[in-house]
Amino acid sequence: MSEIRIGTLLRGFCHGAFGRDSYDDKRVEAIGADWVVVRETGGAVLLYGGSAEELAAFTPIGCYCMNCRDTQTEKADD
Repeated sequence: MSEIRIGTLLRGFCHGAFGRDSYDDKRVEAIGADWVVVRETGGAVLLYGGSAEELAAFTPIGCYCMNCRDTQTEKADD
């Protein structure tokens, strides 16, 4: 799994980790022991109450949704 750091991209819905209406990609802006702050591509700032490691599955490397797998395939082809 991928390590979450400031600047890490989280793809799309993230299985609802940031609420049921948050579908945009997000970039990590701050990390604490049990919280993560992200900014959506649309500009909204959101807080996740949990460890950064719990979000690792939603990075393009850790995610297995069709959108992220297509991105990984494109990167592998380059």
